[in-house]
Amino acid sequence: MPTCDELLYTFCHHRPDRLLHLFGNTSLLCARCSGIYLGYLAAALVFHLAARRNGLGGGKAVFALAAALVAVVPLEVAAEHFALFDPGNLGRYFPGTALGTGLALFLSVLPLDVDERKTRPRRFPPLLPFWTLLALAAGAAAASLLVSRLLFNALVLAGLAGAYLSVNTLLARTLFALRG
Repeated sequence: MPTCDELLYTFCHHRPDRLLHLFGNTSLLCARCSGIYLGYLAAALVFHLAARRNGLGGGKAVFALAAALVAVVPLEVAAEHFALFDPGNLGRYFPGTALGTGLALFLSVLPLDVDERKTRPRRFPPLLPFWTLLALAAGAAAASLLVSRLLFNALVLAGLAGAYLSVNTLLARTLFALRG
């Protein structure tokens, strides 16, 4: 039976110098991975609420936005590596949040776009309220580390589980659609 640390190494390098440390509380995963999973969790919740309220759909603009958000981390890593620039752990957390948001956007929109393209048109929610809600959700998730290590790490692991389940569900739906 693997230990908790062995399981965490599956999803993150878990380097002690890259963990978030705030007021004696420490994250389980590195700053960037915590940002990815918290960004995913916050964005998935916001997308779910927006889809129920306004409808949510694909389109080139939505996929371009998702790609731009996902591209933030490779750009930050390249800048850190080639320019000898150290953004610090908070500088790793926020690009990770962008990547998680882009992943959630892509995984939230793609199934709707594939399944419902022919049945009814959907529209993307207004961007200003969306970004406001997302910033508040991601900020609240990050601030939870100030309150409790357990709460912060529970939110990070919930985001990890959500991302894992979303990706596997999308893959399974795609495979079954190809077979049927």
